[in-house]
Amino acid sequence: MGVYLTVALLLCVARPQARVGWVLLTGAVLWGMGEGALALGIHGLVADPGSVPGAAWVGVLGTSLRGLGWLVLVLVVPLLFPDGRPPWPQRRWPGWLVLAALTTFVVATLVAPRPLESTLMRFDSPTGMPDSLRDLGDAVAVLAIALAVGALGVAIAGLVHRWRSGDPLLRQQLTWFGAASALPVVLLPVMGTSFVEPWMFGVATLPVPVAIAFAVLQRRLYDVQVVVSRTVTWVLVSAAVALLYAVTVGGVGALVGQQGAPWLGYLAAGVVAVSFAPLHATLRRGANRMVLGRWSEPADALAATGLRLKDAADAPALLVTLVEEAADGLGLDAVWITDADGVVIAAHGAPGQATGGTALMAYGEGVGRLDWRGAPLRDAQVRLLHDVSGQIGAVVHGSALLRSLGAAREGLVRAREEERRRLRRDLHDGLGPELAALTMRVDTLRNRRHEEGIDLDAELVGVRGAIQSAVASVRRIVEGLRPPALDDLGIAAALEQLADGLPGGPVITVDVDPVHVLPAAAEVAVYRVAQEALTNVVRHSGATR
Repeated sequence: MGVYLTVALLLCVARPQARVGWVLLTGAVLWGMGEGALALGIHGLVADPGSVPGAAWVGVLGTSLRGLGWLVLVLVVPLLFPDGRPPWPQRRWPGWLVLAALTTFVVATLVAPRPLESTLMRFDSPTGMPDSLRDLGDAVAVLAIALAVGALGVAIAGLVHRWRSGDPLLRQQLTWFGAASALPVVLLPVMGTSFVEPWMFGVATLPVPVAIAFAVLQRRLYDVQVVVSRTVTWVLVSAAVALLYAVTVGGVGALVGQQGAPWLGYLAAGVVAVSFAPLHATLRRGANRMVLGRWSEPADALAATGLRLKDAADAPALLVTLVEEAADGLGLDAVWITDADGVVIAAHGAPGQATGGTALMAYGEGVGRLDWRGAPLRDAQVRLLHDVSGQIGAVVHGSALLRSLGAAREGLVRAREEERRRLRRDLHDGLGPELAALTMRVDTLRNRRHEEGIDLDAELVGVRGAIQSAVASVRRIVEGLRPPALDDLGIAAALEQLADGLPGGPVITVDVDPVHVLPAAAEVAVYRVAQEALTNVVRHSGATR
């Protein structure tokens, strides 16, 4: 009751416009007045009979006021929580139902033959009905319980309605309030019986005013996991301090044979003081790891990620491992990484509509994105992902370079194989037949050298021409392996010379963008492709471009 009254006064002073605070104050005052009147009635009837005039009247009034205060806290506060307005402003019947439940309850407590308090059950109620009307009194009591249950159902329905139509802050407020109110709701149907003592209801409702105070005074989302983590930390620290104190006092006292000596307390206090800081830090990390996950400590997460990146040999597999750890450590539904082209290169869960993300940078350039989907993250967790993205960006950049290098190697291999096929084709289809024909011509000339009328000089001139043709074919093949223009002029000028040297056809302008230094095999491949393309242009197009 004292907690309720303190919280109610705090809300009335800090938020005078909040109706919930005033309703809470009304319930706490009624509860306190009832407890005081009931205690006075018990004293006048049981402890010191006759010492309090009208003790029976005071006891019955106290029972009624105490129950009325409970009902105000259980029925009215949930109906108006947290903004003081009913959940359905256009409907008046929920308010009338709650008012009927409160009125009927007061009537039921007054007309009961005996006070609804176990200590006073053997005394007749001065306001109760006679025994001849006991059935009517029981009917009123049943009606009061039915109306209270119905009003409670309406209040719960109102909370559900607020939850469905509310924003994340309101939903979190309702979650805290619902969790704190669960036990009082369970006790409500039996609170008027002898099974429930007043202290039980008081203890059960103790978390409710605390939750209400947080909900009304707070203006941002609660970090529930942080609260749980800190609670676990302080519980563990308290238990460890108590254990350390007891072990120090008992153990040292047993060793020196002076158990109970006054100086043992000072020694234990000193041990606790020295051990508190490292003990608290260790237990805090353990609680954070247990409640918040392996990524609860940003420094540890960044250090571990850096070590893994340093020793990583398989970049794609490392990216998959990192997104899996991020999803599991932060409780996310999905985490995925895309490269600069928007292609997913690592994912945990199904990529889709992201609820958050950050760009991946490397050497001042964007190399991709890190996106995630799931429950809203805390600010510290978002900052951690932004910090980790800097490390992941370097891996994504390195992975892209590896893919580019692999593609370049594949292109070089294909170019080399194509050059080998071209060389084989030139030797097999060009130079080879020329040399074979030259050999046959020489053999024919040798066989006919003694014939009359043969023009040996003309035949030798023909052989000489065939040899020159074979030499030209060899020169052409050799130049095909590495055109001299590439060495003498460079790739750009060589292409321009190639375009200028094509016989006939359209006028061709070569525009070469500045490029990085290409490998020799790549220059040859580019030259060959350009040569074939320009030849096709000359052959098939009469337009100038």
